[in-house]
Amino acid sequence: MKIEAMEPPSSIGFMGVKEMKGQMSAVVRDVAEEDKWIIVTWHGRPRAMLIPFSEEDLEDFILANHPELIARRKEARKEIEAGDFLTHKEMEKLSGE
Repeated sequence: MKIEAMEPPSSIGFMGVKEMKGQMSAVVRDVAEEDKWIIVTWHGRPRAMLIPFSEEDLEDFILANHPELIARRKEARKEIEAGDFLTHKEMEKLSGE
């Protein structure tokens, strides 16, 4: 998994799955409202991470991580590297501008 650099949180904590079980609503609220990151552990090993995530973040997340969009970007890069593209001036000529 690749984790991009993000704004640093106000704090980072660890919490075991058993400890979190009965407190999930409060934990999610703390993460969102107090800008905390929580690393969730299972048997003492990190297994997941809770980070603040807003509605504004959703579109960027989907655009960056959707498998179909990733495949399309890879294909576009290959076409550009192969020289299979039109310049802005070529596009203007085709459109009659």
